[in-house]
Amino acid sequence: MNSGSANWDSHYKRVKDDVTFEKFKDHYDEKSPYMKRMVKYAKGKKRSLEFGSGKGGLSLILKRKYPEIDVHLVDLEKDAIDFSKQLFNHYNFDAKFHMDDFLKMPFSDGYFDFVHGNTALEHVEDTRKAV
Repeated sequence: MNSGSANWDSHYKRVKDDVTFEKFKDHYDEKSPYMKRMVKYAKGKKRSLEFGSGKGGLSLILKRKYPEIDVHLVDLEKDAIDFSKQLFNHYNFDAKFHMDDFLKMPFSDGYFDFVHGNTALEHVEDTRKAV
């Protein structure tokens, strides 16, 4: 996978204060067609995986809508995982964070009943394997 870590490392380090978290909350429009579909398809699910989670915004929306869902976020970048942890902590949401390649996760098939990601597959060489 091509992570481009130099660009993302500095990005995550710049956006870790409380003011940014409050602005970040409004960054994702829960009324956009994409978010509406994601929330609709997640209804009734027990365990979700956000691959290439970056800041974790998609999973944050799921936790706000469905607090009972067991949310897992995976990203290759330590700064992305650190940011996500702080973001979830800021809003008092629980989640599980994995700094790993989502193609090599140690979960059995069917462990997650909802898998989603945004702007991650273009970084994968073998998209058939990823899907």
